[in-house]
Amino acid sequence: MSLRSGSKIGIYADKTSIYGTLGGFLQRGESSYILTNGHIVNWTVGTNVYCYDTGKDDRAVEKTTSPDDVKECLDAAAVQIENPENWNIDYTFSPYQIPLNGVKKAKDGWKVLIDGAKSGYIDDASVRNDDGNTVIEGRDKEKIQVKHAVIIGFKRAGKDADTGDSGSLVVAKDDLFAVALFNAHATD
Repeated sequence: MSLRSGSKIGIYADKTSIYGTLGGFLQRGESSYILTNGHIVNWTVGTNVYCYDTGKDDRAVEKTTSPDDVKECLDAAAVQIENPENWNIDYTFSPYQIPLNGVKKAKDGWKVLIDGAKSGYIDDASVRNDDGNTVIEGRDKEKIQVKHAVIIGFKRAGKDADTGDSGSLVVAKDDLFAVALFNAHATD
């Protein structure tokens, strides 16, 4: 079975329930982790995470931020993959299929990529400074406000964004560095 960035994940086997995106992977020693938003896993350590693409829930939340951390613009979770040797883990960023180069802070003018479970692959967004706030602006000029280059919240045409893309990595297009985690909680 295969795991890859952009996959649809959640804490319920019911495919009609709230879900988010498998943003990417972290490795620590022999252990492998899924990176996503804390709200996708209900901010609960020990919760099993279901991957809709594989039909399995062989993963458990090891670390997560709390709902109170969202006020500080933090919403992240590390989900340990049990028995990673039993999985075909694609550590690359889809659809490029090459490894990311690391993590860095987004800068004004950068073009960025997002691969979400709901919206799919978005390759026409860019970062710009808007009165001291860093925002990511997409093809329809929707604003995606970046806080601490970790969490992104956004609204499109004055309404909340679709659920499902939360947890996606936001990646600098030119050099493939991760610059943020996408978060569908609107902040502006």
